[in-house]
Amino acid sequence: MSIEYYTLGKDKRTPEKIPEGQDKPLIPFKERLIKQTTMPDKKWVSTVFIGRDESEGEDQPPKLFGTKVFPKHGVWTEMYSWFYPTWDEAEKGHMQIVKWLHENKI
Repeated sequence: MSIEYYTLGKDKRTPEKIPEGQDKPLIPFKERLIKQTTMPDKKWVSTVFIGRDESEGEDQPPKLFGTKVFPKHGVWTEMYSWFYPTWDEAEKGHMQIVKWLHENKI
């Protein structure tokens, strides 16, 4: 199975599949960024449009957005990661993860 790549549509939120063989556009980070949060203990939560399918099976919608938790900003060894099929689900997921980290002091 080959990797499928996507870009963001004109609304800057809706993914559009890039046809195989077509160049992948470079999307500036600020346009891919959904949300970032620094926790009180300095853990850093970042949610972005990834642009490639991270789903684990053909029977699932493409998961093109991701949230990762890092020990702190600038330390790129991820502690946790989650993936979502839509911008809206990624926004909601980001807030749920921040709440989970805060409540459980993880």
